[in-house]
Amino acid sequence: MIDLEADTELRAPEVKAYLEHAYPGTFFLMDRDEAISAGLFGRGDPSLARKRVGEVLAMIGDDRGASVVRVEGQIVQHRGSHGGMTPDEMRIPVLLWRA
Repeated sequence: MIDLEADTELRAPEVKAYLEHAYPGTFFLMDRDEAISAGLFGRGDPSLARKRVGEVLAMIGDDRGASVVRVEGQIVQHRGSHGGMTPDEMRIPVLLWRA
């Protein structure tokens, strides 16, 4: 997700166009309001999602993954990954209990 409020030079259409040009076919791109309307952040009051979610969502498709390897010159130790949308990544066991 990209926070366009932090960088007033960027706007959603330009960010989406850049990502589509620089990384063709890599991302599924969606505006924050599209994602909220689609119910990706639940069905409740969307005001919290609007505060916390960037204006552009760039989701990696296919069998790809991403990680941050450098932040301002420092190496970031990779400790895990977010799940993906492939069947193998979605079919994970879940254990629930009530205390």
